[in-house]
Amino acid sequence: MPLRDRILTITHIQQKDDSDATTREISVAMLLQNATRQPIANHASYFRLVTSEGDTFGQQIETSANFDHPIAGGETYSGSITFSVSIGVNARLRLLYHPEQSTQTALIPLAI
Repeated sequence: MPLRDRILTITHIQQKDDSDATTREISVAMLLQNATRQPIANHASYFRLVTSEGDTFGQQIETSANFDHPIAGGETYSGSITFSVSIGVNARLRLLYHPEQSTQTALIPLAI
């Protein structure tokens, strides 16, 4: 998903039910490429899961190392973020990416 100063690519999606049978973990692996010469911010808070009905899930239970660090100009960050959602959520999920600049928002369907 190309944006003005970055390119977000989803590389892998994995889901598994938690042992308590009430929640499900959804892990999203991604590449985030900085398409400029200046550093860009990367924070887990920029990512949420959204159902087709518009419900939003932002509870993140895990991120890969160095997730909340700037990405240098021309560099690509490879990492993952894991969300916890209710096991009853059966709607198609999308990844909402909303970085610090409000004009750069992406809604990416997840094939799970």
